[in-house]
Amino acid sequence: MRTPDGVCIPHFLEETLVRLPRPLAVALAVIGAVPVGTGLLGVVGGLSIGPGPDETSRYFDSEYRFLNAVWLVVGLVLWWSLRQPARRAVVTRVVLGAAVLGGVSRLISAFAVGWPPLEFRLALVVELVVIPLLLAWHVWVLGPRAPQSPSESA
Repeated sequence: MRTPDGVCIPHFLEETLVRLPRPLAVALAVIGAVPVGTGLLGVVGGLSIGPGPDETSRYFDSEYRFLNAVWLVVGLVLWWSLRQPARRAVVTRVVLGAAVLGGVSRLISAFAVGWPPLEFRLALVVELVVIPLLLAWHVWVLGPRAPQSPSESA
């Protein structure tokens, strides 16, 4: 690979030259902050910050903390993928796709047992509207098949 001024760049350094547009990188970093922040709150606060406890609170508290630990990792992995956007594009897309799938699951729950409180309705909008738009933007910027290894970047 050569820079616009003709300097030859070794394959192993090409990844450092691939940059996301600043608005996309900022949007992905911000959306990554949501699972990191709420995941940490859920792990630490358990059901005390979520729905009120009842007779099954031990079961739901355990499940809630587990889910929030996974959600925390989702955000951290999204942030990790920003360091090498082209090489880790598949990781970014899997993480975003998982959040969309979570939104679909939340929507199924809404139809099956009723609509959740406002904060989860807002989460549903993020999961089914904002994240798919970020995913499409990511594909548009990096292409449908972003390079997976330095040899594929050539």
